[in-house]
Amino acid sequence: MASDLTTSPVDRQNILNNQFAVTETQSAAQIQGIHFEGAVRLVKEQVADFFEVDVRTVERYLAKYSDELGRNGYEVIKGKRLKLFK
Repeated sequence: MASDLTTSPVDRQNILNNQFAVTETQSAAQIQGIHFEGAVRLVKEQVADFFEVDVRTVERYLAKYSDELGRNGYEVIKGKRLKLFK
């Protein structure tokens, strides 16, 4: 049975826990993030451009799925870290 990543948090988590799958997806999709603190980071505008949606759509998803996204690396960078990031 095929996994449905749109409806199954478990299937999504299995992909996100697989660093090989994440790396291959980034490469295949030609995702160009920003290397910061040993990880690839994306700003909302990059995500919106990738999915060809408005930034407000990304913000709505961030609000709606903040718990799951937070468990999988989403964070708001603030303060000194933000200055370093910029």
